[in-house]
Amino acid sequence: MSKLRQILLVATILLGSVISGIAPQQVFAAEACNTIEGVGVAIPKDATSHRITVNVGNENDTYGYYVKVENPFFDNDEAQSGTFRLDEGNFSEEYFDFGTVSLSGNVLTLIIKNNDALQTTLGTGEDNAHQVNLFRHQNNNNIHCEIGNYYTPKNTLGAGCQIYISQQRNNPADNTVQQCYYGGAASCLQVNTNVTIRAENLVKDGAAYSGPVRFVMGAQGWDAVKDPTGTASNGVATGSFVPDTDSQHTLQVQGGGYDFPGCSYTFNISDNCQGTQCNTTPTASSGNGVITPDPFLLCDQLPEGSDAKEECIKCATGDASSTDEEPGDESRKGIWTAFGCVNRAPEQIAGELIRLGLSIGGGIGLLMILGAGFIFSTSQGDPKRVGDAKDLMTAAVTGLLFIIFSVTILQFIGFSVLQIPGFGGS
Repeated sequence: MSKLRQILLVATILLGSVISGIAPQQVFAAEACNTIEGVGVAIPKDATSHRITVNVGNENDTYGYYVKVENPFFDNDEAQSGTFRLDEGNFSEEYFDFGTVSLSGNVLTLIIKNNDALQTTLGTGEDNAHQVNLFRHQNNNNIHCEIGNYYTPKNTLGAGCQIYISQQRNNPADNTVQQCYYGGAASCLQVNTNVTIRAENLVKDGAAYSGPVRFVMGAQGWDAVKDPTGTASNGVATGSFVPDTDSQHTLQVQGGGYDFPGCSYTFNISDNCQGTQCNTTPTASSGNGVITPDPFLLCDQLPEGSDAKEECIKCATGDASSTDEEPGDESRKGIWTAFGCVNRAPEQIAGELIRLGLSIGGGIGLLMILGAGFIFSTSQGDPKRVGDAKDLMTAAVTGLLFIIFSVTILQFIGFSVLQIPGFGGS
């Protein structure tokens, strides 16, 4: 029984480690600063500065403070002051990437001049919140107190543009030139071949946009080519470029220095476009101006007409035509691997990992039982080998019991006891 107690002790410790790892940690929220003015307000679209005043009380410690302006939606810093002290009397400091910070008595005045903290994030199409916090170095750079939010009006450049990407290629059937549009299962864009861009429905302040246009182009996070430029007329602009990398490219349409909200496109360039991969039907980006990245780049590497390529395409598009489910179901879309189609949804991946782990654990348990049976059958009455066989059998059965009930135990503790979201319930 000593072996069994050891096994149970180890299993209990492991289960406790898992539960302690998933238990929610206590989070302490920062206190609100005693803000006087400048938060909870919308500033003009063309503002060059914004003033905020805060009563800092009688702070007389010797720690350094600094102010940071952040975009809570994208979780990125927009402006940050240098370090200043509140125990050395009145002061006024100008910081290059922030603006002016001054102290007069107990009132801390912030004059925010950083352009990033005064404009709406390009392309969001929503009122932009700017979150201001006061930090103290003593707190390991944690927030000392929350000053508050102010807002900049949304970008009024119209959303919902449509982008057409195409190129001319030879039709191998009759050797004629055909216009091949990106979009759809049959589409493909060839590297080192001129690509034409056409953007329609460019709207600014409720009217069709006319003026300079820039197609900001990138590949894998870096500049792909020199950005094509042009002039829009009555909401329509065209441009072209020659891609020199067979990779995923991004395109953002700008007008007058601003991104048109939602007017972007993600597409793939291939070095192995087949003659049949030409979509001759003009296909535009979806309503919000964004096309889902081409899921067929991996599938293009598989032999044409092979079962593997057909299954790869079904996996990438969520095609459930062979089942009772609706074709193109988002929950079925996955990534094709050497082991088959792996679903992209996090909960589905977690489920597959759990099933794989249970299968492996069950297989190991079965092998241990077979091994114990072999040792017992060949022991020839040797007490030591009989004892080893019993210990191995006990360990295998105990492990299998824990595997069988592990999901139920974790679900009960995680949902019923700790009430962790996602561990069960409806």
